[in-house]
Amino acid sequence: MGRRVAALLVDLLLTIAISYGVWFAFSGSAASALLLVPLLVTLIMDVIVQGRTGWTPGKRAMRLRCVEEATGEPPGRGRAMLRYALWLVDGLGGALVAFFSEGHRRLGDMAAGTVVVDVDALERWRAERAVPARQNGRGRNPYADDQWVGEAPPSAVDWGQGP
Repeated sequence: MGRRVAALLVDLLLTIAISYGVWFAFSGSAASALLLVPLLVTLIMDVIVQGRTGWTPGKRAMRLRCVEEATGEPPGRGRAMLRYALWLVDGLGGALVAFFSEGHRRLGDMAAGTVVVDVDALERWRAERAVPARQNGRGRNPYADDQWVGEAPPSAVDWGQGP
C-alpha cells in the first residue's frame, strides 16, 4: 500500500507543477477558467492515460499498474472513469476500506472490477498463461491471440499486493 500512496503523491506533485505552470503562463486572462486546469490534468492522467495503458506517471515510477481483475488488461476509459468518479467517496472514508480490504483495494477498484498490481507479478502471471500466437494468413502475429488460458487472474493478494 505504501507504493500506491507514493504513486499518488507523484501524480499530485505533477498535477500541481503543470497547474502552476499554466497558471503563471496565463495569469492575466480568465483566472476562473484556470481553476479547471487541475481537473483537466487529473482527468487526462487518471482516465485517458490510465484507461489505455494502466499507468499514471506515479504508478509507472513505482512499478505499479491498474488492470481489470478478470483479464489482467488495462481497464479502459469506462472503468477508469468509474475509478476516478469514486475518488470523492474514497476520500470520505475509503482509505480505511483500502487499508483493511483484501489486496488493499479502494472502493473505486471494487466498483470498477480493477486491481492495482506489481508490474513484475503481472508479467510473471502473463508469461505463465500466454497463448501462443496463431497463423493469421500473413505470417506470425504475436498479438493475434492475446488471451490467457485457465482461471481468471488471481486476486490482488496473489499479485504481490496483499498483507
